[in-house]
Amino acid sequence: MISTTGDNQLLGLRNLPYPLNVYALVLDWDTGSVEHLHYGHFEHTTEPIEIAQNRAVELLCKQLPARGKVLEVGCGFGSLTHRLAQAGYDVTGISPDPAQIALARSRYGDELPVHCVRLEVFAISAGEWDLLLFHESAQYIAPLDLFECASRLLTPSGEILILDEFALKRTEPGPETLHLKKYFISLAERQGFACRTQLDCSQATTPTLDYLLRALDRHRDRILDVTGLSSVTIDTLIDANRCYREKYRSGRFGYCLLHLQRSNIPRWQLTRIKKADQPAVSSLFEEVFGHPLSPALWDWKYGSDGGQAVGLWQDGVLIAHYGGVPRCFERNGVDIRGIQNCDVMVKPVARSRFGRRGPFFLVAATFLEQSVGHGTSSQLAFGFPNERAFRLPFKLGLYSRPLTRVRQVEWPAQSRAALLLDTRPLNLEVAGDVEIVDMLWQRMVDDL
Repeated sequence: MISTTGDNQLLGLRNLPYPLNVYALVLDWDTGSVEHLHYGHFEHTTEPIEIAQNRAVELLCKQLPARGKVLEVGCGFGSLTHRLAQAGYDVTGISPDPAQIALARSRYGDELPVHCVRLEVFAISAGEWDLLLFHESAQYIAPLDLFECASRLLTPSGEILILDEFALKRTEPGPETLHLKKYFISLAERQGFACRTQLDCSQATTPTLDYLLRALDRHRDRILDVTGLSSVTIDTLIDANRCYREKYRSGRFGYCLLHLQRSNIPRWQLTRIKKADQPAVSSLFEEVFGHPLSPALWDWKYGSDGGQAVGLWQDGVLIAHYGGVPRCFERNGVDIRGIQNCDVMVKPVARSRFGRRGPFFLVAATFLEQSVGHGTSSQLAFGFPNERAFRLPFKLGLYSRPLTRVRQVEWPAQSRAALLLDTRPLNLEVAGDVEIVDMLWQRMVDDL
């Protein structure tokens, strides 16, 4: 089919972020126009992609309330935002991508209610939205951030509607690119949202990947010519789609509709700990452990490319915290990533509830689900808890029995240093000192 997209629109498609620009171009070349950049819902594998995409939109729209104030998160080219506005909804679309916002306005006019902004910082009409709508955009937002934003933006009976990809099971080490659906729903419940509808659409959407593989192969030369991308880049994209297709076929990935509704407003709010939360973390640390956690030490643990942590808040006060700092390990000659659990603390006045609905369980379970095990960047965890903190997670079913115990051995120091013993600080900015550390590390590895 010959594209009917004008030169300005074609330029807009080409300027989209990779790989969206590639997908948009092949859709335009195949169908004559491109309205959506999402999976199709196929009734049979040979039907046109645009029909399957429109069916996916209809599936989503059937779940919408009859009226209300709707925020579409990830509005793409604005087609659904425009449709809902025409149908009488009080709708707003947001996207962090200026290229998509520009395309939406060029198609539907500057009066289309769309904003170039991330959900995490969107603040218009907080507490007044009836529905947050995510069509293949939830996967790009950390679950804790998503529910924190939903709690802030929605009315007390507000809803979340998601049609997106999820990980259905974890089978291999290493980080997963999609949210694990089981943990996503568990977190929703902790944040006060009940799952009203759960629909597995995987079988109907998998043909989209078959279509994309055929289209990428069919238009390969044209893609290279129009985008200026390298052949290696296109090969990598094709391999990634093949890998995705295999994960769908094996049941590791899936495509689901989730309809969540706010069932209660929790007493406590779970969030990811961010840099702005450092003073609150330091204050809780000093209250629990009796000595301060300096901003410099916090930044060393949790700053840029550092650790991660989950916090529990009550009326703006941090009452519980569970953190972890990434570490590198070698196991059977293979480098792996793990995490050292640390700064596990609960405000003294909040320690009366140590059950599965208490502060400790909420931060510990949420942190472990998001950060440790298959599908995350950390394959194992270790820590040095006191005896009480060691027993509690086992009672709550959070930890299994430890595979290894580390025992502390002490012996008295000599009254004076040995004659041949020399001690000095190591400076890891000095190449010679780095070589010493590496040599000692390798000796330890060889002795294991």
